[in-house]
Amino acid sequence: MVPATMTPSRPSPFGSDVLTLVTGTAIAQVITVLASPIITRLYGPESFGLLALFTSITSIVGVIACLRYELAIILPESDEDAANVFGLCIIFVTLMSVVSIIPLFLFHEPLLIFLKAPGLASFLWLIPPVIFVSGIFLALNYWNTRTKHFHRLSTARVFRSFASTGTQLGLGFLGYASGGALIGASIFGQIVSTLALGIQIFRDHISFFREHISRARMKEVLKRYNNFSKYDIWSALLNSLSWQIPVFLLSYFFSTTVVGYYSLGMMMIQLPMSFIGGSIAQVFYQRAAEAKMNDNLRPLVENI
Repeated sequence: MVPATMTPSRPSPFGSDVLTLVTGTAIAQVITVLASPIITRLYGPESFGLLALFTSITSIVGVIACLRYELAIILPESDEDAANVFGLCIIFVTLMSVVSIIPLFLFHEPLLIFLKAPGLASFLWLIPPVIFVSGIFLALNYWNTRTKHFHRLSTARVFRSFASTGTQLGLGFLGYASGGALIGASIFGQIVSTLALGIQIFRDHISFFREHISRARMKEVLKRYNNFSKYDIWSALLNSLSWQIPVFLLSYFFSTTVVGYYSLGMMMIQLPMSFIGGSIAQVFYQRAAEAKMNDNLRPLVENI
């Protein structure tokens, strides 16, 4: 149900959309893999350990930055309701990034003592902005999934890999090979991918958002999809935490150097999972929401 005010997406087969995402993911991963032998010689394992700790902290909070309402962007039958869910996500992301300042201010010392990573102190102030950027990307990602412009997401992934890897190499060759440089390069990659996706979406849909997003309709969809914030938020938080606990424990019992070796190994092990599985899941969720509206979900699941 695409209104005339929106740019309609071209219908495409399931396999074609998956291939589009897989292609972008593959290019991004090839860039990372090819650059890894050089980057790991420019930067020490302790630098990667500092990056892993920073990423773990932001990942735990970032996954709930939209209070899981980003998942609801795909569900409404009308694009007007979906736009209001998108607006809610932007509000929640802003609030979460501001609220995160409070625990950081109160508990930054105990956190640094527990992690035994004093080098992280200079970068804790970057956590709220990173939560904001990652949350905005989540909302943009699911709006993009709803409109089935998967080539945009594929392009954003490639841009992120180019930006972060290029920055890591550039800073390393210039003699700034440190954990801070890796953190900065990672944040820069996030910003570039968010801008790449956001500019394309807002270019096409900004007038639609302005016309249809309202306070009354946001309150309506807030109530309609509140099960996401009631229930799904906890499973997402626990799932994210379970992935990051090894990083925190290794830092507590050993050092950031050990964390660096662990994070490098995990990065390579996880590449195949994100290569195919993530792309199929992204396309399937959009198709499943569409099939549910048409009472055609079972055949879709069986075929896939």
